[in-house]
Amino acid sequence: MKPIKTILACNPVTIFVGLVQENRQVPLTFKEPARFAVDLSTMSEEDVRALSPGSELLPGYPAAMQLLPAEAGIFAEARSMLA
Repeated sequence: MKPIKTILACNPVTIFVGLVQENRQVPLTFKEPARFAVDLSTMSEEDVRALSPGSELLPGYPAAMQLLPAEAGIFAEARSMLA
């Protein structure tokens, strides 16, 4: 399994989708964690699973139905941009 740094060194399509804002009442400081969408379509399913052991890999449609509305919007936009 390749570590994420090795995967990113291969220059996959990567899209910045935003910063995590825990409290919307507090202005962003740009020290918040960033979120990215990365196209892993060239990787095997086994290698993708190894990136986050213990997680579940779901097809986009059923997975999106489990997201909060704001998260689903971010997912949809990132997915369409990667497509």
